[in-house]
Amino acid sequence: MSFMVSRSLMIQLSLAVVLITSSVLTGFGLYRYQKNLQKLPDLLEQRLELKAKRLSISLRTPIFNYAEYETRDIILSEMEDPNIVALVVSLNDGHSSRYIYTRSASNQPVQVKNFTPQKEERQITRKILYETNELGEVTICMTPKFFRYQLQQNFVSDLFQIGVLDVILISLVILFLRLRFVLPVKQLTAVSSEISKGRLDQNIDVKSRDEIGVLAHSFIIMRDAIKKQIVDLNNEIDERIKAEGELKHLRNYLKNIVDSMPSILVGVDAHGKITQWNMEAEKITGVASRDANGKNLHDVFPQLSYAMEKVIQSVHNRQIRKDSKVPLQLGRNKRLSDITIYPLVTNGVEGAVIRVDDITERVRIEEMIVQSEKMLSVGGLAAGMAHEINNPLAGILQNVQVMGNRMKIGLPKNQQVAEECGTTMASIEQYAEKRGLLSMVAMIMEAGQRAAKIVENMLSFSRKGQGNFEQKQLTELIERTIELAGSDYDLKKKYDFRQIHIVREYEKSLPEIYCEQTKIQQVFLNLFKNAAQAMVNDKNDSGKPCLIIRARRQEGMVCVEVEDNGVGMDEETRKRIFEPFFTTKEVGAGTGLGLSISYFIVTEDHGGEMSVESFPGEGTTFRICLPIRNDH
Repeated sequence: MSFMVSRSLMIQLSLAVVLITSSVLTGFGLYRYQKNLQKLPDLLEQRLELKAKRLSISLRTPIFNYAEYETRDIILSEMEDPNIVALVVSLNDGHSSRYIYTRSASNQPVQVKNFTPQKEERQITRKILYETNELGEVTICMTPKFFRYQLQQNFVSDLFQIGVLDVILISLVILFLRLRFVLPVKQLTAVSSEISKGRLDQNIDVKSRDEIGVLAHSFIIMRDAIKKQIVDLNNEIDERIKAEGELKHLRNYLKNIVDSMPSILVGVDAHGKITQWNMEAEKITGVASRDANGKNLHDVFPQLSYAMEKVIQSVHNRQIRKDSKVPLQLGRNKRLSDITIYPLVTNGVEGAVIRVDDITERVRIEEMIVQSEKMLSVGGLAAGMAHEINNPLAGILQNVQVMGNRMKIGLPKNQQVAEECGTTMASIEQYAEKRGLLSMVAMIMEAGQRAAKIVENMLSFSRKGQGNFEQKQLTELIERTIELAGSDYDLKKKYDFRQIHIVREYEKSLPEIYCEQTKIQQVFLNLFKNAAQAMVNDKNDSGKPCLIIRARRQEGMVCVEVEDNGVGMDEETRKRIFEPFFTTKEVGAGTGLGLSISYFIVTEDHGGEMSVESFPGEGTTFRICLPIRNDH
């Protein structure tokens, strides 16, 4: 720092001296150069006059003696002057002899026949006299450019001398400034640097009485004042460091609490700018806290943009707002969430904290608990109802069968009784046929058998099976069931199962599970039938029906997902989908026991889990998890 200060001071003062001196001397040089340029014509005339006079004297003797070679030598010697561009000697010898010399392109003297002077070139003519005889005349032509060049060279030499003088002046100024100003300033700068490092015991040894001395005295006063201030400041700093440490510890503690919460916590101000972004929010959105803070909520977390109106209302009313079971797209899946808005209106800060809790698993567990309780209660009721219905149903089917037999030809007893009544069995059978009695009996029989099948399903639903459990590869059972669905008459007639595109996503090397093969196939068949119906009923279908079947290992279980791209279902339907006798099909198209029996087979018979995910217009996914080792 001291070097920079001293260098700056020396440079400024040196430049000032140099600029002033150089300006004066350069101005004087330019003035002299201009004066010489103005005198150049007179100088050229004087030079011509002198040359002409001297040459006329030098030539009179050789010309008088007719010494031609000597005359030429004198002329050539004069042409060595670069300022002479032409020299003409005319003789009065009766032959009008002339010696005309000028310069060639290489600036060498050359004899020519004629010569015409150029612009700016000056010439002079003088007679050549020998005593009283006029022998001829000499003409000299000179150019001013060499005189001008000489003036320029003189001006450049002056500038060089000015430069040398500037160097000498700079050296003297620098030496003066160094001894008189720079060294004391360096000493004060060094002292101030040491003082800035906290070394306040520095001695300031500047005894001059000028401005530097006043500055040194001011430094001494400042040093003593700083000593006192530093003591007070150190005490204050210690207190602040302690307070800041406690504040930082508290801030980190609160941040750790916020980041450790499994909920998404987003702080926003009254304008929708994000002020807080916890670790769970980073995990779900993939946006770091440093990138989210200060940005608009709708840009970073567009799924929550609708909440800003509720944030404003919550801050205005100072009331907590909560929305339950809100479907949100978190990551790649749509999840059910509770969204709670806590207003912040203290210390003049307006805003809110938005808390998002993923309750999808909790809702599933609650629904499974409710469903299990329904299954337990309905199971006992179904068993009792089945036994109560089975007895009169058996009597109805038996008597209907007897009625049908007694209206047909073939039994001797029928013929005997008909004759006793004065008729024949052929007449009775013809009458029954024409009146539709036989078809009515057949319809009653078919309806009774259907009722018996329902009772059988109810009994199967209400009791645990005692079937044959074996180690089976679940993917093999899936493939067999797909083949079975492809050849099922109802599926081919109504839903054309073979036209459905099936995507298989099986994890490699899946372990075998301990299960009852026929029942597990019954579960898969029910799911395939429901998926086929859902995809056929999709009136807004924009693509080919597609069924995705996934199988993977997960926490001691093998889980299978059956996903379709059908119409999906609303929340109310999804909650009741496993209830007995609940169906969305047309009357007579289903009993409403398929999924409830499937649920019973998976959860009760095999100790597994069964759940469903669905949203209207987004298809349905059934999920079945069966334990690898079944101790149920």
